Amino acid sequence: MKLNLKIISILAILVVYLSCEVPYRDNARLLIKGQVLDENSQPISGVNISVYAREGISFLSGTLTTLLNETESLADGSFSTIMLLALDQNFVVEVSVNDNYSRYQYRTDTTDFVPEDYLIDLGTVPIQRLSSVNYNITKENASSSEFFYTLTYPTTQCTEVYSEGELSIDDTSCYETTTRSRSLNTNNPNDTGNFATTLGAEVLFTYTINGQPQVVQTLIIDQTDYEFNFSY
Repeated sequence: MKLNLKIISILAILVVYLSCEVPYRDNARLLIKGQVLDENSQPISGVNISVYAREGISFLSGTLTTLLNETESLADGSFSTIMLLALDQNFVVEVSVNDNYSRYQYRTDTTDFVPEDYLIDLGTVPIQRLSSVNYNITKENASSSEFFYTLTYPTTQCTEVYSEGELSIDDTSCYETTTRSRSLNTNNPNDTGNFATTLGAEVLFTYTINGQPQVVQTLIIDQTDYEFNFSY
């Protein structure tokens, strides 16, 4: 009986969530516009721009997402779309090209906030081409018994969060730097791996051998498939 009651409770919660509908401000239309340019300020056409309200959590599929509208950028990279103004704590505009480019998200809370003139102007959307960086570190010197390295590079996502029309710096994460580190020795002398970053990024390769002072090497990622080989 206890098990049956538990299942019934879960199903009831699911029904509540799945039956939720996004509320809208009466007769209010929202215009969203912008322009998609790459890292060289060249327009990107055919970019998908999707507008979502993400109004709840489903036990089955995670976030309940409602697609409000979608469009594509024109030859000059510009786009615009008009829809009813949805009231939601997690109002999202997502700009995506394909796996070769970074992805951009604009997030805000529209439950009480009404954009000025019912307009969200994203301006120039910061989309960048991506690079796959492959690295190989090998031990060749018998006297090099300990090797420690760190790779520091920009991430591939840009999410800007706005509150009452103002950018929230604390909540925004746009091409933030991240690191990966590893210590090598005679038992584990070599390492190989890969990561994705933005094309044109500066990657810092910091290393020390046998506890000596650190050395910093700057890599300019100028190819979509970048190979980095290092021996110590």
